[in-house]
Amino acid sequence: MMNKEAVQSLALVCQQFPQMIEQVNFMRNGIRDSEMGTLIAAFAELEKFTSLIIKHNDFLFKSWNSIQPILSRTMGNNLEELRLVSCRTSPQVMDSLLAHVAENCTLNKLGLVEAQLTNTHVEKLRNLIQRGRLLRELDISWNALGVRAMLDITKELAQNRTLTSVNLSWNYLTISQKGNKMLLGDPEFAQMVKDINGEPEVVPSR
Repeated sequence: MMNKEAVQSLALVCQQFPQMIEQVNFMRNGIRDSEMGTLIAAFAELEKFTSLIIKHNDFLFKSWNSIQPILSRTMGNNLEELRLVSCRTSPQVMDSLLAHVAENCTLNKLGLVEAQLTNTHVEKLRNLIQRGRLLRELDISWNALGVRAMLDITKELAQNRTLTSVNLSWNYLTISQKGNKMLLGDPEFAQMVKDINGEPEVVPSR
């Protein structure tokens, strides 16, 4: 666990040696949001800061407030990669993050894994896919995006010509198959298939 003294020491290093650190990866450090906010604010002092990966730590309102200046950097000084994996966060923070990144997207890689994304975020995800011309990798796996949301997102992806890697796995989309016939237990999925292919053949599931 990273205590306050360690947080202050790392923040001081960033201030005194702004050219030394380019990438930061935190995993299971027990960093609370207040300390994470302090660290991210210190990273704003780094001149060549390109990658931030946070796994199994806090990323709440103070963290979000601190990262905004970094996400707003112009090309040549921009953050290229942001990954939040299984962090303690909130739908409100994710809503603000998606809106900001879509408006000021200089990221090449964005991962929001198990980040409390739900159907309420689908419009901002679509906007991000539309406007994120520099975005090459998008990982939104292990969230709570439903069938209809996934349909909307995949339709947007079909129009995208810049993304080269997209991970949508482990959201709320379940498909069973028997032979060549789909088992449509979810009415939303049945409607999705109908939208794409016309009236589907429905086989009762066992």
